[in-house]
Amino acid sequence: MPKNGLCVFTGECIENNKLRRVAIDFSPCRPVNNFLYSCDGSFHLDDVKNLLNVEEAYGFMIMDGK
Repeated sequence: MPKNGLCVFTGECIENNKLRRVAIDFSPCRPVNNFLYSCDGSFHLDDVKNLLNVEEAYGFMIMDGK
């Protein structure tokens, strides 16, 4: 198990008139603090959208004297 938890989305969709199974999983940048199990026709992303934002930012500046 990843240290920040695991988000898993599974379902089925119709693509080119064929039923296709979909499975998406990822480990967010911050710990997952809640559990949601839902069995309906859509993926509920509201709780995990904020987990994907990285609070730390880094930048590099390269200068050449030529």
